[in-house]
Amino acid sequence: MVRIPVLMYHEVAEKERLDDLRHRTHADYILASGTFKEQMRYLQENGYHSLCAGDLVQAVKTGQFACLPSRPVLITFDDGYAGNCEQALPILAQFEMKACFFVTVNEIGAEAMMTWRQLHELLQAGMQVQSHLVHHVMLSELSREKAGEELLQSREVLQERLGVPVDLLSLPNGSYHSHYVPLATEAGYIGGFSSRLGYVEASSHPFLLERIPVLRSTTPARFARILAADHTVLIGAKLRQRAHTLLNHVVGESTVNRWYHRLHRIDAPHPDS
Repeated sequence: MVRIPVLMYHEVAEKERLDDLRHRTHADYILASGTFKEQMRYLQENGYHSLCAGDLVQAVKTGQFACLPSRPVLITFDDGYAGNCEQALPILAQFEMKACFFVTVNEIGAEAMMTWRQLHELLQAGMQVQSHLVHHVMLSELSREKAGEELLQSREVLQERLGVPVDLLSLPNGSYHSHYVPLATEAGYIGGFSSRLGYVEASSHPFLLERIPVLRSTTPARFARILAADHTVLIGAKLRQRAHTLLNHVVGESTVNRWYHRLHRIDAPHPDS
């Protein structure tokens, strides 16, 4: 069975700044640039080939995995933190790795987030920039009309400002609307990435492709097991994700998100984000 790892990163920063950034997100989601460099070195030295996100989506839709290179891996970044251009991009270039950056339109140019100029830098370096919606919202809690607007407007703005096709998206917080697939298709997307924990396989849904978060706590041994498609490495994390999903159903995703921010002393999201 073909199992392809899609790595999900959030922020890469200088080691000296890690503690200063903890108020923005869970500390485990901020990776030291030195650690990221060693991970990219591991990929290169062990013969892994980074994919274009669209190629993986097409392989799932057609079932033609044989057209992908040997030892395929997809590298993704969510949210659009500036450190991903300043720190991660030079490392990706050094080890000849491609990545897909999903950015939230309303956050472009905000404090600590990438600017339009930096997004163009990514594109010039051969990276992909795709949609993470207009606002960092729980899509499941929006009306059908509002969900459709988030999907369509984010795609249109990014295409207009960047001059490249935008037909893929990543779902903020992994949240999706009951009408998400037809709405995304109508808006012009061909596929999307979720926060579902696991490997992309022939049975994967092209709009809910699985990913595996790479965290500060991810050891080199665990990183190697993830890449080797050792599904047993995800057992504990999957159990925690199921418990989190159950809690979302009971009290609502926004409520759980607020509790999460308070528990980890993370700044509350911007009111319109």
